[in-house]
Amino acid sequence: MNKAYKIKTIALVDLYWEGHYLTYLKTFAKTLLELGCDLIVLCPQPVMLNDWIENNCPEYKKNIYVYEMSDPKLSKIEISKIRSIINIVRRWKKTASILRNVSKETGKNPELVFFAALDDFLEILIPTPYLNWIFPYKWSGLYLQPINFRLHKKCSFIRKGLLDRNNLFSSKLCRSVAVLDEGIITRLQKKIKSKTVSLFPDFADNSVPDIKYAVANEIRKISHGRKIVGLLGALQKRKGILTLLNLAQKYNHEDWFFIFCGKIIKEDFTPEELNYIDTIKELSPDNCYFYNDYIPSETQFNALVELCDVIFSVYEDFYYSSNMLAKAAYFKKWVIVNNGFCMYERVRQFQLGLSVESGDIKGCYEALRHLLNNDIDLHPNYKGYLDLHSEQRLKDAFECILDQQ
Repeated sequence: MNKAYKIKTIALVDLYWEGHYLTYLKTFAKTLLELGCDLIVLCPQPVMLNDWIENNCPEYKKNIYVYEMSDPKLSKIEISKIRSIINIVRRWKKTASILRNVSKETGKNPELVFFAALDDFLEILIPTPYLNWIFPYKWSGLYLQPINFRLHKKCSFIRKGLLDRNNLFSSKLCRSVAVLDEGIITRLQKKIKSKTVSLFPDFADNSVPDIKYAVANEIRKISHGRKIVGLLGALQKRKGILTLLNLAQKYNHEDWFFIFCGKIIKEDFTPEELNYIDTIKELSPDNCYFYNDYIPSETQFNALVELCDVIFSVYEDFYYSSNMLAKAAYFKKWVIVNNGFCMYERVRQFQLGLSVESGDIKGCYEALRHLLNNDIDLHPNYKGYLDLHSEQRLKDAFECILDQQ
């Protein structure tokens, strides 16, 4: 029997429907249902989420109400900061409007609204009394990229009050904040004082790899037994794709095979950088493989992870958590990450691999050489990492949130 929590009806809100965001949303929903909540979900694909519930936890169908939620019409004002403020306000208003309609239709009024990606609802110059007026619900959420708690930004001494995007946490209706990064909890707790900061695990969908996935089978065939270094997922510039491409060209004498699998986010790159990527793809070097489209499912993504000997995660200007570490730990793969911040601290603690400076081609080469030649004294604690980033830890964190006044 589930414990009787103070919060019984919760609304879960997410604007995304892809990648790890989708993994979070599904797992959040399943966990809250298992904890005995009546759940209202606002998301872009209600039919698909209902189908997933039907296939994975059908016993809770009667306890979940799923409605469509997408971004409101976005402002086209040229000044980016003003445009952002307007769009954030519109998101709060649209969410409130949908919840009012849902309450009329179902008779369910959420005692707490949980934003699966709280970052998209935070901005400067929004007074908390105004927010409380347009969004009269108690709320919480997962703060994915709390950069100001990891990086000292310019003019931080004036980023206070309405100039601080975290000012909205001072709202009387903000009940708690969840984060993935254990390294910032003390500072965030000091910022929001008496409100709860919950640490969420950064788990991954570790579904059984799709053994029929054509891309994985092609890589297996043409790599000819070479050690495989993988850069996987959406290929943004910050993922370090240019560094790994340069490394692959410079050290093509090594018996290594580099795979670049995922959609290239073209707007992240200059025309010159895109031309460089296209040029290498056209040359089709023997030690590289490119699949530059979306990876359709987690089972297919996992088929690619399983192929790799090293996961390349030397991200640029990245200070946060990544569930790629959970995938690498589950499939017992080495990782290389950038020096400093959250991923670096975890890789060191659990000996999951090595770290280098972002953009350091020679440093990346040396790290790969050590890992692929197995000439470094590391004893990876995969189980310890996975225990900390498990669905049970998520359940524990949600229990604390549900037990608040």
